[in-house]
Amino acid sequence: PSLENPEYFNDSHGVKIEGYYINHSLTNIDSTIVFGSPVGLTYFSPEDASQSKWSPAIVFTKLSILGNRSANTQNEPSTHQLPIYQAKEVTLQPEDLVFSIEFSALDLSAPTFNQYQYKLNGFDTTWNTTSSSNRVATYTNLDAGSYTLMVKGTNKDGIWSDQVGEITITVIPPWWLTTWAKVLWISIIVALLIGFYRRRVYALQKRSDLLSIQVEERTAELEAMNKKLLRLSTIDDLTGLRNRRDFRNNALQELSRCKRGGDPFCILLIDIDYFKQVNDVNGHICGDKVLIETAQVMQSHIRQQDFLARWGGEEFIMMIVDTDIEQGVQIAEKIRLAVAKNIVEYEEQEICVSITIGVSQITADEELDVCINRADKNLYLGKNDGRNRVVAD
Repeated sequence: PSLENPEYFNDSHGVKIEGYYINHSLTNIDSTIVFGSPVGLTYFSPEDASQSKWSPAIVFTKLSILGNRSANTQNEPSTHQLPIYQAKEVTLQPEDLVFSIEFSALDLSAPTFNQYQYKLNGFDTTWNTTSSSNRVATYTNLDAGSYTLMVKGTNKDGIWSDQVGEITITVIPPWWLTTWAKVLWISIIVALLIGFYRRRVYALQKRSDLLSIQVEERTAELEAMNKKLLRLSTIDDLTGLRNRRDFRNNALQELSRCKRGGDPFCILLIDIDYFKQVNDVNGHICGDKVLIETAQVMQSHIRQQDFLARWGGEEFIMMIVDTDIEQGVQIAEKIRLAVAKNIVEYEEQEICVSITIGVSQITADEELDVCINRADKNLYLGKNDGRNRVVAD
């Protein structure tokens, strides 16, 4: 060996541990060196004094789980089918929280000088170094999965062997983490989500149905209110006839039709004679009854297409469609006679009612108010002439 890189030799190399005598060495002519010692001579050739080239194999010697060491020949089949030094795989159950595997390099000439490195692929990122006095790899609480324990060692001279020992460590997951359990959990979660979704949809549907009912109720209320408002805006509360505004709207439509070439129509303005006396003598309740019954008599003596409305107070207005002035006068006279024949009974009294009617015929070139005013003038002419009569143009 080179003197610049001295090497250490011990009894494993044949060196006497008792030591050698100082200055008791001899070099033969064949370059063999001889040393003298208390127990004899040691001789060697310098060319033979070199480090060992032996690459020892790595074997796994013992397996311990939770501190219970498994014997090499008495391992549970569920852990591994062969003795640990022959096994290629170790299967651990979920309850096997801690396990240790001992290993050894097959260089028994000086085992105390052997060195080791181990690494658990899938868990360790670097190699762990240990000595011959601690030839064990210990792991705890590994996640379920498959790992590979790799171990490499040196011979007695510290030369790393190219033979690496490997054993597969399979950790079985607990039942709640198995594939079937995950499928079950996912199924339960999906079922819960579907149930929640359906319940939510049911609640929303129920709420929607309730809102629909409320909307329908409110719509019905609004329609009823609109009808009531329409009635209030078009119907006279006392007599049930159309009011002044509604009469004008319908009369204007009829006038528009007349101007487009339709048949003429007549306007009848009707006033109850001496109505103020009825109120003054018998009271307003009696006056209201007179207005109601008079309106009913007049309504019963006109055609369906004709239009009767309360004009105001004791005055009524009538539109007789498709009628000229002569026919209008005849209809007015029939109505006057019908009202005169009707006797209004109030508190054992018989009240005779008469009416005065002014008649005018619309022309296509005049406005509605012109025709109404002309009928109004005829009405006052009839009242001045003694009432209970029909006056026309």
